[in-house]
Amino acid sequence: MVRVFGCAALLTALMASVVHAAEFTASNGATLRAPDIDTLNCAQRGTLLMEYSMSEYRGTAPLTQGHPDLPIYEYENQLAQRFYTDCQAGNSQFENSAPAFSHGFN
Repeated sequence: MVRVFGCAALLTALMASVVHAAEFTASNGATLRAPDIDTLNCAQRGTLLMEYSMSEYRGTAPLTQGHPDLPIYEYENQLAQRFYTDCQAGNSQFENSAPAFSHGFN
């Protein structure tokens, strides 16, 4: 029981350190800032997404489990999701975004 609790506590601590990392160093050597997403405004989120994209820390192939850059990818996905939902979708004229993708294809 103690061993299981100890492993769970260690895993929780490791996940917290990934979520609140100040920066990442990618396997290609790129250093990427990783501030708390909640503290960023829309312009800062967009700029940070561009920095991640321009770093080329990953190619076009999906990252496998255990890949050293997986925590970076997970942070980037969280950032992209928040940028879209808070900064892009909220500005949409459509309540349901599906029609936005169908115009011009009828």
